[in-house]
Formats: sequence, C-alpha cells, structure tokens
Amino acid sequence: MMDKNITISDIAQALGISKTTVSRAISGNGRVGNDTRKRVMRYIEEHGANGILIKKMKASANEDNGRESGTKVKYGQGRKTNNIGIVVPDDHAFMELPFFQNCLKGICESASSFGYETMIAMVTSENSAQLERMLDNHKVDGVILTRVADDDGLLDLLDEKEIPYVVIGNTSKPGVRKVDSDHRMACRELTSLLLMKKIGKMVLLYTDPSNEVTKSRIKGFKEAFGTEDVSANILNASDEEMDRVIQDVRKKKYDCIVCCDDVICSRMLEKLKNAELKIPHDVRIASFYNSSILEKNRPPITTLHFDAIQLGATGCRNLLGLIEGRDVPEASLLGYEIMMKASTNSEH
Repeated sequence: MMDKNITISDIAQALGISKTTVSRAISGNGRVGNDTRKRVMRYIEEHGANGILIKKMKASANEDNGRESGTKVKYGQGRKTNNIGIVVPDDHAFMELPFFQNCLKGICESASSFGYETMIAMVTSENSAQLERMLDNHKVDGVILTRVADDDGLLDLLDEKEIPYVVIGNTSKPGVRKVDSDHRMACRELTSLLLMKKIGKMVLLYTDPSNEVTKSRIKGFKEAFGTEDVSANILNASDEEMDRVIQDVRKKKYDCIVCCDDVICSRMLEKLKNAELKIPHDVRIASFYNSSILEKNRPPITTLHFDAIQLGATGCRNLLGLIEGRDVPEASLLGYEIMMKASTNSEH
C-alpha cells in the first residue's frame, strides 16, 4: 500500500505506540529503543513516504519534542504552515477603502504565486486577541501589518514572538522591515508644483495624526514651503473645521484646499458642492492620494498616484524572503506619479 500522506498519528495508531515515541524515533532526539525506531522507519518506507514528507515529519517531530520538553520553538524552526497572516484594523470603513482592497489583492496574488495561503487577523489599539491566538497556535509563518501606529504595541508583540514580519507603511521603530511609497517626496513635489502655478494661500486637511503616512505627507507639504512655520494652514478634517474652511474660502482666505487622502477630498468636494462653490473658479483642490472614489469627479482632481497592488506584492515578497532566511532590505521605497488635472487650473 502506497500512502504518501501518512502522519505521525497514523503511524502511532498502526504500531500501537504513542505519538511522542514516533516523534522521537523520527527526529532521533530523546530516548527510544533501536527496535522501535526501526519499526517506525520501516513503516514509513513501506507506505511510500517520499523525502519531502519525511523532512516535514522530522520538523513536526522536532516541534513536538520541543513542546514536550518546555523548550520554546522559534518560528522557522518548527513545522511550516505555508500561511502568512495579514493584520488589518478592526474598522469596516478602512477595509472598504480602495487602497486596502488593492494592497490586499497584491499580497494575496503574490502569496498564491509562491504556494502560500493568507489568513486575516483584525485588531484594535486595545484588542489584538485574534493575532495573539494566530501566533500562539503557530498558524502562520510570518505576518504583514497593513497599518501601524507607534503606540499600538503590535510591533513589540511580534518581536516577543520572534516571528518574521513586514510593515506596509512606515514606523519610527528601528530595525523593522517596511515597504512604503515615498509619500514625503511625492507630497513635497506636488505642493511645489502648486506653488509654481502662483496659487495663493493653501490649507492642508488631515486625519489620524498618529498614522506614519499622515506624518510623512504633512512633512512633505511643509518642506515645499522651505519652512516649518506653516502650521496655521494645517487643520484636522473634522466636520466643524471643514465647514470653517468653506467660510474662509468665501472670504478669499484660501485659494487652494489640499487633502491628505481621497476620503477627505471626497468629503470636501461634497461640502463645496452644497455650498455652491465652483472648482477651480472659486477654489482649487488637490488630493495627496488618488483612487476610484475621485475618478468620476468633474472637473478631474489633481492627485498623487501610488500603486497599492505593487505595494502589497512587494511586502509579501519581502516577508517570504525573511521566512526563507534571505537578506531583505530594511526599507523598500516605491515610486509615485503626479497627476495634474483641471481642479488646480490657474485660470479663473
């Protein structure tokens, strides 16, 4: 009988011995009689287990032995799962964003091409139970974080578990492998182009100041002015603040509204429409991120384009490199495209 899918449990049941004894016989670790070891190996050979299966069984046996002795089994030293974990915020609004959907598509397509499956863990700043269970049960070989803040503790948790991981985005924690687009330089360049068009006073609207991408975009905006003293033009995009911006536009205080992302821009476009303010005649507008949310707007919106699919695919490839023990750059920075459109046209 040829059975290339036999397991340690199958062998133990067939030979009437414990799984621990089978594990010790296969791994060569621990006390087990020569006759028993020969019986186990003869059974494996007779049932047609190939070299790859035997290798996997040895890894599994070593992991079982490590648990039995109380020795901590590090990721990469035990049984491979051929799964990678994707950590996402427990925020349905975020998961509906085109950026996340495209980034997830890039991760999943790349993982599949290398023979890996994906598992998702949803977390909040207060609750990472799904991720902790995934790690404690050794369900994945590595983890990709799609968003991270310096104070959420996820990086410390992953370091403690000694599992390979990659961050999509940026973090100030040293030594972390990360994949990101060059948001700072992109926002600096777009803002500089707007200034060259002789556009007057600008206001930048943002949300989530703890997010590293937001920090990079604000920094690029400031650098375009050649000074850090532009804080009066940088506002949190609450409804109240956005309504005040509308009033300031009516008073000609602002000539251009710059939005940190497509969601903020979409909200502001709706408010401008309700206020019967015309783009670009009454005010110009630009977004530091482009997506399908803005594609149908008329006039077309000046934006920055980042390839979220490529971002996810690169993050996945880098993680698989870490899992396989290859050298992976600490930071991989992808490019961008500036899309100047009619919404910032200089003609009034």
